Amino acid sequence: LQSTRLNQELRATLSVVAGDLRRARSVEDPLTSALLVGGNPFGAMSTANANCVIYAYAGAVDGPWHIIRLDNGRVVLEGAGNTRPANCNPGGVSTPLGSQQVEVTALAFTPTTTASTPPLATDENVVREITITITGHLRDDDTSLSSVDRTMSQTVYVRSVGTGI
Repeated sequence: LQSTRLNQELRATLSVVAGDLRRARSVEDPLTSALLVGGNPFGAMSTANANCVIYAYAGAVDGPWHIIRLDNGRVVLEGAGNTRPANCNPGGVSTPLGSQQVEVTALAFTPTTTASTPPLATDENVVREITITITGHLRDDDTSLSSVDRTMSQTVYVRSVGTGI
């Protein structure tokens, strides 16, 4: 029963993260954005380190830029406003994702780049696919429960428009 609970909690957190990343680089009007000089204004996506991803999409709460990262055993979502953050800790208000009953011990974002040369001088490598891997265990005084780790992965294909994306 506890193993099933751990699997469900990790799966639910992974699903929330994957759903938000699927919207990365999206825009309200794809046709208009595709015709803009320079393409999609939310073209860059960054895995600044293994435990963090910085991305943007139009119409997002707290501005288009967001960060998902691991913070003290919890996966958190942080709105970063209208300016792309320079790092994974901009100091905004973070919202924990997932249950307090699960401690996440590892969170990794592995991008698959589709271009070795960015389409624009300001862009990083073009990312169309990112694999999210999450590892965690139950928070429990019973070490036979808290010592069991589970790892899950999901590959997300970023829906996007614009030059080079």
